[in-house]
Amino acid sequence: MEPLIAGAARLAADGPIDISVPLAQAPGQAVALLEATERLHRLAEVARVDAIAAVHASGAYRMHGHATAHAMARHLGRLSTAETARADKIRRLIATCERIETAWRAGDLSVEQAGILGRAFANPRVRDQFVASQARFLRWTRKPLASFERKITNWVQLVDQDGPEPRRDLAHENRDISLVQDHFTKQWTLRGTFGALQGATLRRILDAYTSAERLIDWDTARERLGDSACRDDLDRTDAQQRADALEQIFADALHNPERSVPIDTVHNIVWSKESFEDALRRFLGEDPEPVDVDDHRCHSLDGHELNPRSAFGDLVVSRWRRIVCDAQGITIDASKTQRFFTGLARLGVQLSFDSCFWPGCSVPVTECQIDHQRPAARGGRTEQSNGAPACQKHNRLKERGYAVRRLPDGTIQVTAPNGDILPA
Repeated sequence: MEPLIAGAARLAADGPIDISVPLAQAPGQAVALLEATERLHRLAEVARVDAIAAVHASGAYRMHGHATAHAMARHLGRLSTAETARADKIRRLIATCERIETAWRAGDLSVEQAGILGRAFANPRVRDQFVASQARFLRWTRKPLASFERKITNWVQLVDQDGPEPRRDLAHENRDISLVQDHFTKQWTLRGTFGALQGATLRRILDAYTSAERLIDWDTARERLGDSACRDDLDRTDAQQRADALEQIFADALHNPERSVPIDTVHNIVWSKESFEDALRRFLGEDPEPVDVDDHRCHSLDGHELNPRSAFGDLVVSRWRRIVCDAQGITIDASKTQRFFTGLARLGVQLSFDSCFWPGCSVPVTECQIDHQRPAARGGRTEQSNGAPACQKHNRLKERGYAVRRLPDGTIQVTAPNGDILPA
């Protein structure tokens, strides 16, 4: 503790800190620079959590009238409640989970990943099984953050038998929406709360309209600047496109001559066999059997997690498609030679992804084109093993010297024109 305090005091006395960051002139240098700064960020957070732990153990925070050590840290650092609460959850987590603590201190866990684990560990009903599952959680840390969070959330839901799904969907029962004007600024604020299924439907509609607004801006920009147009040249920001999309939805509804149309009731929800059978047993009043989180899937095509009980209720009243996946995630084999992925061939590819295949791209799969990894012009067949969802940008970029291939484990590897393999 003494070296930490002495070092902090010396830095404070020296005045402003000047950290010179070298210019990253090549992709390899950029990767190295970002990885190095991320590691510094992680190790700095390790020090902060240790400092909160030391203050907590000493009880010194009480002398200044603070209720907790992290409340004292929040006050002194001008931090948010969420940030210091996350640090305190991590403190409690690593005090019990030795394997996670080792990875945390080595800088192998991002701050966000540790926070997700800390939030799960805070549930006392899953704590014993959490400690026993540390190795599994650490394997999951190699996944993208959104996938990692879904895995942990699903694990808690499946393990927490004392606090399972409510008998009814309270979020759906408490659904509400309001459109309120501020009398001073004259601006309007839209607020709403929906259940999982209704929210997923509304999100799909809003995303489709937003995509249409974005295409309008791209067409306008290309007419003005040609192929050199980039995202910064668009007339509207993402937020403005979403707002205008919602206005267009309202306008279409207002001018619909049919007054009201039925909502699309096709049950496009991805189930695993184990999760579906568990939901069916619950529906029939039979005793449920535990479902391993690695076998659990119940989400929309874009990867939005759904409550299995509510999703099964939707299945009972909706039309649905039954599509079978094998162990490699291959859904169907549409081996006919055709140029575009359509119908079940397209849906089969969508079931294997929830966003664009390009590393770091999070464009939802329903906004993507289904791309031939090996182009049809070079003999690539229109089948799921040769298909992957690609957003407009990365579908075009792939044709400019980037090599894309599917590895034996089903993951996609992208190689840049200079030979660099893009970090997954």
